[in-house]
Amino acid sequence: MPNLNETIIRSFPFKLPPFGEQKAIALILSAFDDKIDLNRRMNETLEAMARAIFKDWFVDFGPTRAKMEGGAPYLGPEIWSLFPDRLDDEGNPEGWLTTRWGELISLEYGKSLTGYDGAAEPYPVFGTNGQIGFHSKPLCPHPGIIVGRKGAYRGVHYCDQPFFVIDTAFYVEPRERAVDLRWAYYEMLRLGINNMDSGSVIPSTSRADFYSLPVLYPQFDVQQAFVRLLSPFWERQKQCDQECKTLAALRDALLPKLMSGEIRPREAKKAIEAVA
Repeated sequence: MPNLNETIIRSFPFKLPPFGEQKAIALILSAFDDKIDLNRRMNETLEAMARAIFKDWFVDFGPTRAKMEGGAPYLGPEIWSLFPDRLDDEGNPEGWLTTRWGELISLEYGKSLTGYDGAAEPYPVFGTNGQIGFHSKPLCPHPGIIVGRKGAYRGVHYCDQPFFVIDTAFYVEPRERAVDLRWAYYEMLRLGINNMDSGSVIPSTSRADFYSLPVLYPQFDVQQAFVRLLSPFWERQKQCDQECKTLAALRDALLPKLMSGEIRPREAKKAIEAVA
């Protein structure tokens, strides 16, 4: 069996820059890593804010409760007017419908696929745990939700462009009632699908069980208002993700050139400033 051991590693030849040069290279690499980390923390903050707004509107019914208590509006008038003035006998905003997921959406099976490891194709490929590659054609022709079907961990993911889903996951299609899939995604995150087990040898999500789960359906214009309000958040997250990819690629391209002396640290700093 081929193997790697300490003796082999100790025999590897490499160029060792002077200590001052090592420190300069380390500072440059740290600048890349710090910027990438800052972007990731920014995305975490934006996502936390989005979930907090969702919880206020659709779980705690904050706008409706504020209206009932005579509180001051904390949303723009065009959004504020969309919320009911009181709760019904079940404690939900008046006019919102209690239904089941099977009435709102269908879970469509993914398809078997090979050769999706490269990054040159335009459409993301998703499995039960998230994105796993790219493909030349989408299976779902619009942005939407991926729901894990098989495995101990089965995630719920959103893709903001057409995408492909392999056979370990579902993708979501709306039924006749109007449903904004961005709203549906945040609602599905509350379901805890990893606690749903069809009883097979491999843990899996049952479509029938999923369809039977209750859901509170807000009026469609409220769903749309939620999406309009948070669209700048998601756009900023997308920009941060793209910047992280650019920075990581530049960092990885610069490292061997810095170590070999082909590029000096001063030149590398200019490259950083150009993309930072």
